[in-house]
Amino acid sequence: MAIQLHGGREVAMSEQSSTSREGGTVPRDEGFQAWLAMNDYLLDCEFLAGDVVGMPDDPYSEAGLRVAEAEMLRRFSGIDDALVSANREMFDKFIRFVGVTFVNGLGFQWTNKPVGYDDGKAYIAVEMPSIDTQLEIPSLVTAAAKRRSGDEWAFIFRNMRKRLE
Repeated sequence: MAIQLHGGREVAMSEQSSTSREGGTVPRDEGFQAWLAMNDYLLDCEFLAGDVVGMPDDPYSEAGLRVAEAEMLRRFSGIDDALVSANREMFDKFIRFVGVTFVNGLGFQWTNKPVGYDDGKAYIAVEMPSIDTQLEIPSLVTAAAKRRSGDEWAFIFRNMRKRLE
């Protein structure tokens, strides 16, 4: 399944469904699709246009992840700072950027269906079924904010690229 985004670009998304209490199949979280639909605007018109400077020609790359992670570490003193309400919108843009980088740079697809146990809570991930991998994007972003190495996202991207070779 592909979602048509602003500007005509399509983004791959797993066609997932969940079972309702009554036993019928229902579409999975329409809010997730609406969230994805905002990626082009928030990333192209805000994040890359002014929130983060010094991006390489291909921002959706290992080098782009390094620049973005350095900016996140500069903006937020840690995970608690990143998650305060005043910073939540910017933190969300980092989540979007990291996910889109795996989608555009490596061919992953968005999903909101966790592997294994599904408690029904909001879930944002990218997956690559050919290598049986799913990455929960908010966890990658919070881990980088906690560890503060400056290379978390690029390290994972580089390793996923090697697995795909």
